[in-house]
Amino acid sequence: MGELIPHAIPDVGSDAADAIATSVQNTEDNFHAFLEKTNTKAKAHEIAQSLGGQENVNDVIERLGKHASGHGRLTAIYSAAQRLKLDPRTIAAFLFTEMDTEKNMAINKKRLHLPKEQVSLDAMVTMDNFSQDYSHYRLKPYLPKGFKLFRPVVDLSKSPLPVRDPGMKELEPKKYRLQNVRNMADAIAAVAAEICLRRKNLLDALKNNHHLKKYNINPADMTEDELDFWTYVFFNSKFPVDRVKDEIAHNIKHHVKNLLSVPSRSFQSSHAITGSLGNAQRMLTIKRLLVEAGMGS
Repeated sequence: MGELIPHAIPDVGSDAADAIATSVQNTEDNFHAFLEKTNTKAKAHEIAQSLGGQENVNDVIERLGKHASGHGRLTAIYSAAQRLKLDPRTIAAFLFTEMDTEKNMAINKKRLHLPKEQVSLDAMVTMDNFSQDYSHYRLKPYLPKGFKLFRPVVDLSKSPLPVRDPGMKELEPKKYRLQNVRNMADAIAAVAAEICLRRKNLLDALKNNHHLKKYNINPADMTEDELDFWTYVFFNSKFPVDRVKDEIAHNIKHHVKNLLSVPSRSFQSSHAITGSLGNAQRMLTIKRLLVEAGMGS
């Protein structure tokens, strides 16, 4: 399974860069072959049957395999995975669970008056708490050298058209201090850093939180999917310990031996994004689809 808490290693050298380039090329070739013979929506529907019906995979294969920006995104994903010893499919799954559609990202870039390459972590990739983690240096061990966060103020009351977040919730017409990064590669680095931090928070809670430590759950006994699922809950929920505690209580009530197994029951509709457990199921649907399509670890 590898290390439970990823940690940063020095920036990749030429050998690692060559390996990343090879991984990207192999993944692109596999995605192209997959798209030629597979209906991705049907495959996602099939995978989602054991994940609460969460079949909305945000066109992840098409956007990484066919879109003009796919190559750069794959390179950034594999680079972050190499640097942090993460599974690139986990990074991609978290990213595409949070990222808006290409159309909406283009609209929001224009309405927020972003410089050409900049990405808003508020309106394009949903990471509301990033600046708080960043300002308190919690993310420093996991971010690459030279990473920069920009906090410009934008007045949406002067925008002729509404700005919506990735959940299509219309932002209030007021002033906002944005969380912008230089480009999509830095946005992907930000997602990967948050995965590491939230994984650490999960493991710390299982060991030290008074509600959870009494269950003596050994993270080494958890599967990759279980670690990813509950890491995402810590990534997405305002009250992640409560979500874990409630699911453990449900499993005890229903005599489920594995207290942190990935739930298969439905928590929300396939297009809702309001619940962390349902969103975590969607993330795993995306990850399993990426595996099916030939994205390597």
